[in-house]
Amino acid sequence: RRVLFRSIVGGSYVFTIVDNVIPQIVLSGDPALVEGGTTTYSVVLSTPPTSNVVVTLTPPSGLSLNATTLTFTPANYNTPKGILVTSVADAVYSGATFTRSVTHSAASSDPNYNGGTASYNPSNTFVFSIADSASPKIFIVGSAMLQENEFGSYQIYLNATPTAAVSIRAVSYSPQINIVTAMPISLSTANSPVTISIQALLTGSTNQAMSYPLLIGHTATSADTNFAGSNAQWSPASTLSVTIVNICKYGSWAKPYGTCVSTCPLGYPCPSITSFPVPCGIGKYSTTGACTVCPAGRQCFDSTAATV
Repeated sequence: RRVLFRSIVGGSYVFTIVDNVIPQIVLSGDPALVEGGTTTYSVVLSTPPTSNVVVTLTPPSGLSLNATTLTFTPANYNTPKGILVTSVADAVYSGATFTRSVTHSAASSDPNYNGGTASYNPSNTFVFSIADSASPKIFIVGSAMLQENEFGSYQIYLNATPTAAVSIRAVSYSPQINIVTAMPISLSTANSPVTISIQALLTGSTNQAMSYPLLIGHTATSADTNFAGSNAQWSPASTLSVTIVNICKYGSWAKPYGTCVSTCPLGYPCPSITSFPVPCGIGKYSTTGACTVCPAGRQCFDSTAATV
């Protein structure tokens, strides 16, 4: 408020008091924030409203607030209301720092604090400067389990757009895994997975039910040092473990991870390569590893022999 001297009347000083406080919604606080961390700021009115004022807060993706509406009354207008702001951490690298803004809007029957006529100090958005907690990485996703002679796949992507294309080469550490996708692959944009196809080759070993892990290694080269050589960070690692399953052949059986029996016994079906054979029931026979119902007009004296 300003006090202005106006005149002297009858020996008395006459002053005019001019209220120069502008009705405003004032935003203040600490705009610095670390991704995954918290900070606070406050909202307050500069003058008493003639009726309640509801301020609505709209956060962007990546920020959460402990309140999204604030109500000010003529009695508590000058009591600041604190807002707890939480930054959501993700695996995406956005740079050393980036900004996110919370937008504010007001509603009241007092025209000074309603809609587009409301004034804000410094503005109706509060801008946060956020330090990125992520770092540029190469992600390998998908766990591979293959039967011999079958195909599978996994994916590779970057969590940040590089300044130059990243060349990635997958190398099998075992002759039993064939990298089907032509190498190297090139990645130049963030969060754009490339699928790598692989094949488990036949070993030519004896018929045995078993599984064993093998490794595929990866290397990266780029003019962007974040993704080059030993500087490159991999998640979860630069190697992928692939489990190869060597199963029993059709018509044989084995207990889990045991030696396969080469033929299913006569008179027994072998419904599962990991279960013991069970005898065919009455009226059925088996000479091939699967029980067959005895056809009409035939007799099945022996479940291990053909019908007569």
